[in-house]
Amino acid sequence: MLGLALADVAWQIARLLRPQWARFRSIVRIILCGLDLVVLVALAKAGPWVVMADAGHQPSDLPRIIDLLNRCLFWSFPFVAVVLIAIAVPEFLALRRGTARPPDPNELSLE
Repeated sequence: MLGLALADVAWQIARLLRPQWARFRSIVRIILCGLDLVVLVALAKAGPWVVMADAGHQPSDLPRIIDLLNRCLFWSFPFVAVVLIAIAVPEFLALRRGTARPPDPNELSLE
């Protein structure tokens, strides 16, 4: 996960320094979305994400709240996956057509 974060930082720096590299931006965005999906699937298979620590006694509502939190986290994974796919598919289709997205004039550039 740290590698993905560092790759994202490097990608943002490349976008800032070389906005004309539209094809490179699209390829990196597709790769990062794919790797994010792999991490997301691994997290979804990991099981319960919120567990109860030994607090001496067990309040009656705590297991229900923990179950609710775990279910909310589990159902957030498909939502994030759909967003990642919605980002990657247009980039892939633009690359396939040979028309990578031009740089956004609102993006900052050092040139």
